[in-house]
Amino acid sequence: MGLATIGRLIYAVALPVFAIQHFMYARFIAGLVPAWIPSRLFWAYFVGVAFLAASGAMLADKLTYAAAVSLGTMFLIWVVILHTPRVFSMRHGDELTSLFVAMAMSGGAWMIAGDARKRYS
Repeated sequence: MGLATIGRLIYAVALPVFAIQHFMYARFIAGLVPAWIPSRLFWAYFVGVAFLAASGAMLADKLTYAAAVSLGTMFLIWVVILHTPRVFSMRHGDELTSLFVAMAMSGGAWMIAGDARKRYS
């Protein structure tokens, strides 16, 4: 088992934890979504389901490329529409950390996608 496989599995095992947090704290998560986005509570649950789906795909190594690209894109969208505006408004002191975590998660997902693409090309 190579480092890329171990990395993919570790990444995939963490995602259900994030999903559970999105379900447990859905109202809080919905409050983080910008007000101009409709159905904010729906998006909190949707992201939890997306985490579970991506985790399952990565653990089973089925549709890993699609799951990782989608997840990486989702994290990058959060960087742009959620975290960056919050950093500039500095409503929360830890927001810069959250911005970098989202960027790292995006990059990690795309690294997994790149590995999957190489393995299945």
